[in-house]
Amino acid sequence: MTPGAWFLVACDGKFTEEDLNKEGNAFATTYYGVDGNISEEPDSYLSDYETVFDACEDLYGVPDTWDAFDRLKLVLDQRFDHWKSLQLKG
Repeated sequence: MTPGAWFLVACDGKFTEEDLNKEGNAFATTYYGVDGNISEEPDSYLSDYETVFDACEDLYGVPDTWDAFDRLKLVLDQRFDHWKSLQLKG
């Protein structure tokens, strides 16, 4: 099963705040954006996605493979750990 196929089964193709806990939602709001407005800041999800998959012609051309998932997961984990460390300091 590919990551995309798993997502369709597990989340009905929609990623909502009900899929995360309070901490996950706070991180997602900071990292991804607010109220559907995608952040284009240098340390945002969109920026990281574009960097990780810069060889693809467009953002929708990323292959639906576990290799692609694992490449992005490394960055997501780093961003989440950094965000958590800032929360502890704040």
